[in-house]
Amino acid sequence: MNIRLMYGKKFSRNPGRYTGFSDLIKCYKMKEFDSPRRSTIPLLVYWKDINNRMKALFNNLNISNKPLKDVDACFEYKVPVRKGTGRPSQTDLMICNKNITIAIEAKYTEPRYMTVKKWLKNPVSSNRKKVLNGWLNLINKVFGSNLSIINIEQIAYQLVHRTASACALPGQDRHVVYQCFNTGTLDIGYYKDELKKMASLLNSSKKINFYLLECDIQYSNKAFEKLLVRWDKGERKLAKKVLPLIRNHEIMKFNCKFLNI
Repeated sequence: MNIRLMYGKKFSRNPGRYTGFSDLIKCYKMKEFDSPRRSTIPLLVYWKDINNRMKALFNNLNISNKPLKDVDACFEYKVPVRKGTGRPSQTDLMICNKNITIAIEAKYTEPRYMTVKKWLKNPVSSNRKKVLNGWLNLINKVFGSNLSIINIEQIAYQLVHRTASACALPGQDRHVVYQCFNTGTLDIGYYKDELKKMASLLNSSKKINFYLLECDIQYSNKAFEKLLVRWDKGERKLAKKVLPLIRNHEIMKFNCKFLNI
């Protein structure tokens, strides 16, 4: 399998390509590593062994026997809004080729996200309504569905545009994966319920699947654990300490469970 490692590819634009993990990590802004509790950290550590992680993912998704000669693995993949004005949807890791699209969203210590109803504001923002309808148009076009705002009011807005991002690419075999890095404090049930809500609206089409990949973390580096303590005590801007550990050391191990929603 030929895996092309990328960063920040925008939909329909030519990507930059990188030869390895060290090149990839340089693409992130320094501030991304200020907090050792940011989801970027376990995401990069987990996918550092890109070849074996990719094989395990394909096996869990039951797509290992499909044509996978060339696969793009793009971190921080951006899909622009289709209507209105706003920031692009930015997927932590998009894995794709002409046959498959896998949108992976990492969760670590993040709080719950706003529902569509709350994100639209009260009174409803006309621009946000346009943006949301743009995402829904992408989804409805692919699935032949007729979803409207009222159908998704109680679903997290982020999951809606993450699903739409998976619909913006040509691969007909589509998957959305929430990769939850758990140290015993993350509300796994919340993410599972959100995925179930979205799946109940779209799974009957047989054109997309939703998954939860729970990765229990075991910290394995004393220096990194000390940085966690320093952060929890209020110290900030730890990137210069965090980055060398990510690059050169094993800082955590994972015990993973894969759930098809």
